[in-house]
Amino acid sequence: MFNWNIAGHENIKKFLENSVIREKIANAYLFYGPEKVGKKDMARQFAKSLFCVNKDRPCEECLNCKQIEANIYPDFFRVARMEEKGNIVIEQVRELREKFYRTSFLSGYKAGIIEEAEFLTDSAWNSFLKILEEPPSMTVIIIIANKIAPIPATIISRCQRIKFSLVPEDEITEHLCERGIERLSARRIARIAGGKIGLAREFANSRELFDKYNEKILTFLRFFEKDMLLKEKNDVIAAISKEREQASESFDIIASLLRDFLLVKTNPDLVVNLAHKEKMIDIGKRFESRKISQMLENCVKFKSYLDSNVNRKLLLENMALEME
Repeated sequence: MFNWNIAGHENIKKFLENSVIREKIANAYLFYGPEKVGKKDMARQFAKSLFCVNKDRPCEECLNCKQIEANIYPDFFRVARMEEKGNIVIEQVRELREKFYRTSFLSGYKAGIIEEAEFLTDSAWNSFLKILEEPPSMTVIIIIANKIAPIPATIISRCQRIKFSLVPEDEITEHLCERGIERLSARRIARIAGGKIGLAREFANSRELFDKYNEKILTFLRFFEKDMLLKEKNDVIAAISKEREQASESFDIIASLLRDFLLVKTNPDLVVNLAHKEKMIDIGKRFESRKISQMLENCVKFKSYLDSNVNRKLLLENMALEME
């Protein structure tokens, strides 16, 4: 019996549960797909299921489950980007290798999760490949990435690939309702989250975060209005271009608004940013559908350049010019 409290991805849950039941666990898995759709949650629940001592796995109550949740279980390892370096470096992978080749503390599985694998350096990948070429027995590595393209082919070929998709809006709504969120609010959050269950939970857990996100929506709506001063635009761009995550989120918000501009012309009931529907109708009238589609195409393209270390400020400035 399994007790994975994860919204969506039923086929993936069933596959992993059956793998545990049949004890057919691969040495390495590659979880890939859009950000904040539940890849990290699934990886952690999968790991807990390997170590949980109770019948309903993961029980979330046994010492093993609690220690994994706290990242202190002796045979569970997590590798993430170092803030000061911005990448996952070879020293981190070497440390993981050493831990994997030591004897298990509890004579069972060892499991490791590598988050944001796109940010491994070339030397780190080369070191990691040695683990996959000669994997120690009873070890499981879960590689998590938003995109599969940056992962070396030599790594991909040695992994069980599992693709994650956006979670349907109604499933996110039900998940939030089960967590005590009022249905109307849950539906609104689910729609704005755009299939990203992780983002929906963040909004549900923090009204302040949700309000700040709405402030950003209003800010970028102003970029489409003629009365916004150039200095004001430049100040916004300077602030959000400092960090990749902020720049990425900004492109996501702009793309969401552009899709809504198209929807207010064709199918208003599907508009995502419902709180700003009237303003979007007014702004949308200024642009032909062809122009909006071109802006959306460029927005998606500019965001993709963030992974190539292109100047973030320059990308956002180019997007701002498109929005005039």
